[in-house]
Amino acid sequence: MSSLIENSPVAHQYKSMIESFYPYKSFNQAQEQLHDLVPIDYFLAKELTITLFIFIGSPNSVFTDAEVSSEVPTNKEDVSLLFHLIIAISKAIRAGNSCLPLSNIAGSRFCFYASDNGIVSHNGYEFPLIVPLKNFLSSLALTPDKNKAIVVTEQALYLRRYYNFEQELNDFIADNQTNTRLASRFASAAIVQCLNDLFKIEGTNNCVDEIDWQKVAVANALNKRLSIIAGGPGTGKTYTVTKLLAAIVSLNSPEALKIALVAPTGKAAQRLTESLLNAISGFKGEIASEILDKIPYQAQTLHRLLGVIPNKVNFRHHQDNKLTLDVLVVDEVSMVDLPMMVRLIRALPEHCQLVLLGDADQLPSVAVGNVLADLAPRPHKGYSKANKSYLTEVTRFKGFKPFKNNAYDHITFLTKSRRFDSKGLVGRIAELVITGDATKSWNLLAEQEIPALLSLNINQWLPQLVKQYYLPLAKCEELSKAFSLFGQFRILCATRVGLEGVENINQQVEQILYNSGNTQANNQFYHGKPIMITQNDYGLGLFNGDIGLVWTNEKGMLIAYFEQPNGEYLTVLPSRLPSFESVYAMTIHKTQGSEFQHLVMVLPQNKDSKILSRELLYTGITRAKKGLQIASAQSTWFQSVDTQIKRYSGIQTDTNEH
Repeated sequence: MSSLIENSPVAHQYKSMIESFYPYKSFNQAQEQLHDLVPIDYFLAKELTITLFIFIGSPNSVFTDAEVSSEVPTNKEDVSLLFHLIIAISKAIRAGNSCLPLSNIAGSRFCFYASDNGIVSHNGYEFPLIVPLKNFLSSLALTPDKNKAIVVTEQALYLRRYYNFEQELNDFIADNQTNTRLASRFASAAIVQCLNDLFKIEGTNNCVDEIDWQKVAVANALNKRLSIIAGGPGTGKTYTVTKLLAAIVSLNSPEALKIALVAPTGKAAQRLTESLLNAISGFKGEIASEILDKIPYQAQTLHRLLGVIPNKVNFRHHQDNKLTLDVLVVDEVSMVDLPMMVRLIRALPEHCQLVLLGDADQLPSVAVGNVLADLAPRPHKGYSKANKSYLTEVTRFKGFKPFKNNAYDHITFLTKSRRFDSKGLVGRIAELVITGDATKSWNLLAEQEIPALLSLNINQWLPQLVKQYYLPLAKCEELSKAFSLFGQFRILCATRVGLEGVENINQQVEQILYNSGNTQANNQFYHGKPIMITQNDYGLGLFNGDIGLVWTNEKGMLIAYFEQPNGEYLTVLPSRLPSFESVYAMTIHKTQGSEFQHLVMVLPQNKDSKILSRELLYTGITRAKKGLQIASAQSTWFQSVDTQIKRYSGIQTDTNEH
């Protein structure tokens, strides 16, 4: 863009003038005024302020003097306002939002910060009220049709790429809400018989009062191209999708279907594979073997499915090179960001059924978006008249909540947990946390006979847990048993740094191991050391988040072993490993898709940490199958439970409400 400006004398003149109006002479000066400013915010504002003011947004690749905007500002106030708006958009995106609602900034003091004792360290910037703010933005012609880097809608500001991503996803949802291509594929009688075979309920003309939502989820997905099955831990999402696949295979027989199973990370894919294998094994004798044999169980990552091109953003499969699939199941969708979801749907052929699984209460993706929560808002508002009639007919259940249109027809929530009963600590704490009840959840932790609250001084409890769970790794003789042992326990941290962070606790664990007789624990590699990959290496087939064990092989060599979904091991010489770290402790974010029999969750003593939220606690808590212990100050716990993650987007599940 700068070269285009240089080629236009008029644009060059305006560029110099606008630069003279910049509110800050340098990043350092801006950082003194604006709290939590990072370089990308500042330099994006520098770049876009010029181009947005100067160019009208011609689709041509070359700008002429005639295309230079007549709305070039003549005062510093306008330049400063746009400059700060772009910074605000950049900060919003860094926080995971795909847009910046105008109501969030209108009339507010942006990036202002004062300490608890009232000392102001950053004065910030005061945005105008909503009406003058909208008038100013209208003067810049930033509407979606103008092809500019910033998009302004009636309610929000966007960077163009995220606006386009949202529109693609909105169009996909709208298209599939009205899509009836699958609706008449199977006769109702065939669906009824299939469901009764799978759920062992005799067909009858009488409706049943108590709804089995797993059966409903299967029925609801059978006649739709897009379906979402959402629910918390232990609600049977994998069990349900296994029966759904059995139903799809049965109803399409003898046609051979191309079915793929994916998850966002290698660990989540491995766990999905294990869960499907267990479910398929459990259905033997209940579901015909010729059906079970056709259900795939080998899951892969989204990246592998789409085809990673090293050092490239795009994938091998896209809108011009679609996947060859009939059915795609995506697990742990809460971890999938907005750009990845859009790249996935671009690559799907029109006839492919897409089934999304996940827990909308978990942490959202690390990158932009909260796709599952946006696509499956709670509470469920009900089903359209047509879908309600269909579900009643094929399931024999009645009492489905009605809704005015089909906006929520593709969504089914599973609510009954088979893992956590109403008396277990983990399930009760998780429910209280996600509903925002700090007092009851804290009191419940405090009243446990086996202490659920640990000392804030980690030295009082860490040595015993290390000796119980981690010291035996070095003494284990079989690799499979070592992996099983390591999967029993984990220390979860909210942060990477600080006394309560991953880095410090991992160091403390290795020091305790050394002091306890494992004299190799002060080396970079030693027998029984658990490691987590932190950098993708497509050549080796290792990805960020993959967990392995350093192990002595039969030749006495130290080798890094990584469990694979097929039950085999990927082996890598330690010298060839990409970036990695010890993983006795890991961040809660990294544990999504994992489960442990017992875990300890350590929270920072700084209750104002931005990372803390009820979703973070819920995600950590629900990684535990049985044992749960928390190291936290009461103030930190209350602050965390009271803080709910809110990510802003324009994804429209119900297009009639927008």
